[in-house]
Amino acid sequence: MPVRIVRTWTRPVGRAPRPVGGPLPWEIAHHGVVGNIEESKPRLYLAEKVVDDIDRRSREGAIRRREDMGLLLGDWAMDDEEDPYAVAMDLLTGSLEASPVAVKFKLEGLMKVAHALSDLEYPDVIVGRYHTHLDLGCFLSDKDKKTQEGGFPHTHQVAVVVDPMRREAAAFANGPGSPGSIWAVMESYTEWVGVERQG
Repeated sequence: MPVRIVRTWTRPVGRAPRPVGGPLPWEIAHHGVVGNIEESKPRLYLAEKVVDDIDRRSREGAIRRREDMGLLLGDWAMDDEEDPYAVAMDLLTGSLEASPVAVKFKLEGLMKVAHALSDLEYPDVIVGRYHTHLDLGCFLSDKDKKTQEGGFPHTHQVAVVVDPMRREAAAFANGPGSPGSIWAVMESYTEWVGVERQG
């Protein structure tokens, strides 16, 4: 079934101080991307409730030997040094068709996600997605890169991969002309002041 875009909007990028980052329940995996993670500019801050949801869902999926996935909803901004960052405030998912090595939305799950997105109030945006790998490590497969390029191509949209069996995670940002090709620094947060916008 083809997807039809029924509404779009644009808005200027806001400025706001970054949240104070905190720890994650996973080790950060340092493979899958060539380069130094400490030199990365893109940053993703996950609300503690999002971290808890991902951790719970990924562990439950590992017990059932099924991958898991969802969309990360929130906002993005520029900090005082002109560096972009994204803030994931909520996790959105639906029923999935999953195996130990693949996952996708079932039709009814995709419809649930589409309805939930249509009900969102401005300025919520999709800041990325997450999915799990089961004891394979954290990287973007060729299929993952195609998904990133087709559905999450913007600089603020980050791909998070969690391996609940290895207790690892990594975040991948879109580099110049190449989806998921650079590291994104990923941290949790408890509070964020948000972006002030006119209108």
